[in-house]
Amino acid sequence: MKKIFCSLLFCPGLLFAQEVDQAAIAKIRKEGMENSKVKEIAHQLTDVSGPRLTNSPGFQRAAEWSVSELKKWGLQNSRIEEWGEFGKGWQVEKSYLAMTKPYYMPFIAIPKAWTSGTKGPMTGEVVVVNIQNEEDLAKYADGKLNGKIVLVKGPADTDPTFKPDALRYTTEDLDKMTNSQPFGQSNFTPEQAERMRTMRSFRSRVDSTMKAQNISLELAGRSGKHGTFFTSNGASYKAMHH
Repeated sequence: MKKIFCSLLFCPGLLFAQEVDQAAIAKIRKEGMENSKVKEIAHQLTDVSGPRLTNSPGFQRAAEWSVSELKKWGLQNSRIEEWGEFGKGWQVEKSYLAMTKPYYMPFIAIPKAWTSGTKGPMTGEVVVVNIQNEEDLAKYADGKLNGKIVLVKGPADTDPTFKPDALRYTTEDLDKMTNSQPFGQSNFTPEQAERMRTMRSFRSRVDSTMKAQNISLELAGRSGKHGTFFTSNGASYKAMHH
C-alpha cells in the first residue's frame, strides 16, 4: 500500500503500472461494511453532545469528546486549537410555545440562534401577517402591530407530498450539480443563488419593519415537513466590545 500511495503523490503517470493489493482493499471494505462505527460516532456527536452551534456548550462537548476519542485511537497529538475570535456563545435554556384560545394547542417551534430571551412567560394577542412582497410590507408601516405577537406566514409548501424522502441522483442530476456555483455550504445555480440573496435581503427588511413597529414577539413560518423545520440565526453573534 505504501508503494501505491507514493505513486499517487509523486508519479501519477506510473499509477496503472502498479499492482493493486487486493488483500488490503478487502480489509478496507471489511472495515467499512462490517466494523463501521459511524452510528456510534454520530450518536455521540448529536444525541449526547446536543446542538453544536459555534461557541455553544454543545459544540464544546462534541469537540472534547472528539479529542478524547481520537486519543483512544492512538492519535496522541489530538487537541482543540484556537482559531481566532468568534463572538457570543448561545444556547436554549427553555422554550415553549402554545395557543391558549379558542382552545389549547402546542406548537413545534424553536428560538432563532442568538436572539434574546423573553425574561419569562409572555402572552398576548396574535396577529397573522402575510408579507410576500414590498406592497404587502408597506401595509404594516403605520404602527398597527405595536405590542402584538406577530405570526409572519412563511413561503413553505404545506401540501401533502407523495415523493420519497430519499432519491437516487440520475446522471443528469449529477451533471447539474457539477456545473453549479458554490454558495454558502451548498451548490446552487446562479439563478438559484440570486433568488436566495434577494429573499434574504427581503426577509431582513421584514424583520426590521417588525422591530420598528415595537412588536412584542415575532413568530416566523419556515420550510420543512413532518414536524421538522429549518431555521438560522435571528440576531448577530458578534461580541459587544466596550
